Amino acid sequence: MKVIEVRGLTILFSTHIISDLEKCADDIIYIQEGRIHSALSLQEFAAAYPQDSLEEIMIGLEQEARKSRWEGSYEKIDL
Repeated sequence: MKVIEVRGLTILFSTHIISDLEKCADDIIYIQEGRIHSALSLQEFAAAYPQDSLEEIMIGLEQEARKSRWEGSYEKIDL
């Protein structure tokens, strides 16, 4: 890790394993449906969402996205 810090390198690390992010990420870019939803440092990301853990934050963001997709996926029919 010190070599990366000294040289100022960036590594794109894509994962669904949240514990990996907590161990090695300095910054998180969260992408939903091909669009950047959040791009923050790990500390800013955790502070921006009041849940207890990074895993709970990610689950909450996914639930939000699924809910909004579901709400927009049907047409209301009055009977």
